[in-house]
Amino acid sequence: MAGTIYQGNQSDYNKWVEMMGQKLGTIPTTSTGGRSTSSYSSTPVAPKIAAYTPTATYVAPTYTAPEEYVAPDYTAPTYDESKVDTLTQKKSAAGLRAARQSLQSVTGGYYENPNVKRMTLRDALAGYGSAVQTVMSGAETEARNQYNTEYGIEADSSKTNYNADVEAGKLNYSSALNTANQKYAAKLTEAEKNYQAQLDAEKLNYQTNYNTKMASYNAALSSYMANTYGTGATRYGSETNQYATSTSASSPTYARNSGATIPYNSSGARNNKGQWLDYDGNAIIK
Repeated sequence: MAGTIYQGNQSDYNKWVEMMGQKLGTIPTTSTGGRSTSSYSSTPVAPKIAAYTPTATYVAPTYTAPEEYVAPDYTAPTYDESKVDTLTQKKSAAGLRAARQSLQSVTGGYYENPNVKRMTLRDALAGYGSAVQTVMSGAETEARNQYNTEYGIEADSSKTNYNADVEAGKLNYSSALNTANQKYAAKLTEAEKNYQAQLDAEKLNYQTNYNTKMASYNAALSSYMANTYGTGATRYGSETNQYATSTSASSPTYARNSGATIPYNSSGARNNKGQWLDYDGNAIIK
């Protein structure tokens, strides 16, 4: 058949489709400046949808630790020497009193011989000094032993109280640390939940946008295919109500109901040399 058809790209193929449809009576034509054109739009272009890329940002919570517990230095109670002196005086009082009384009895006596009196007084004074020394030494020893016992009890009580305070401080710190860890764990869970919610929302928005665009594209494509090839067409060269396919794998054809045969390959109505064909199957070279 006489005529001219383009070869090469999709636009050429669309022109071939329009020409074939017009010749076969499946596509109406309109007059534009003395040439025939199809009243349908060009093939819809699939939307370009970028791959999903998350933009949500995970913000980790700040961990606030309690002030670390530091045990205070232990300070032992002061050893009080004045208490030893006080106890010594109390314990020596009776002995000193006895020594003084003994001395007084000697000094208050009557002596006819002055030499005897002098010698007796000298011995009495010496004995008194020795007695005082013995009494004070014994009293101090007793007093110190007593105070050491009292001091030991006081020191033990101080250590016990110190250790109790240290343990209480450690327990308080441990409790504060556990509370801080629990609060941080709760904040972590909340942060992860919020981050996941952001991701889910992003994915939902992306999927919704994708579905909307694809639905619009598929609707336009279905309308185009139906308008171009007839109701039920799903791709270029697919069968319609007016055509029935052959089963030849090497050279598939469409057989029009009227008997006209249009060979085509998978990319459109072309022969094995890539030439476009008219509705009678003849190669048309530009």
